[in-house]
Amino acid sequence: MKDKAIETAREQMEKDGKMSEEQINQGLEIAKKFFIAFGIGGVILGTLIAGAIASLIGAAAAKKKPVNPLDQLPS
Repeated sequence: MKDKAIETAREQMEKDGKMSEEQINQGLEIAKKFFIAFGIGGVILGTLIAGAIASLIGAAAAKKKPVNPLDQLPS
């Protein structure tokens, strides 16, 4: 999977034509070094966003019945 992603990035950079071969190689070497870190960061960010959306939906769907704790005290 890693090699396929790197190769796709290389093809896209070559297609754009904005970078020299040396710049492409340097960029891909950096991408290879930090591939796992970027993957973990992406997973964490995705999980945070999904959790925030799920909690907002849960909060919107939950019925709110405000209860005054002082009303529950024995007289």
